Amino acid sequence: MAQIPPKGMFGKCHGRTTPYIFTEQEICILMQASMELYVPDGLRCKTISTAIGLLWSTGMRPNEVCQLMDDDVDLNNVLITIGTE
Repeated sequence: MAQIPPKGMFGKCHGRTTPYIFTEQEICILMQASMELYVPDGLRCKTISTAIGLLWSTGMRPNEVCQLMDDDVDLNNVLITIGTE
């Protein structure tokens, strides 16, 4: 016979916060704002804007965007490959 422990026996359950889905307009605002960041080389603001666009348009996870390498991007066939080793 299985026993079910009483509710709350292991402390309070940590629930997840409700995800927020950004609108297309909000993403455009974020991407534009990132292009206005001060960076000495000008590359970081373009990288951030691109990452925001990738996250929103592809559904990639932040760690997947951070781990992208040149070989993962095929501009000729408009493909991004993720999750392979």
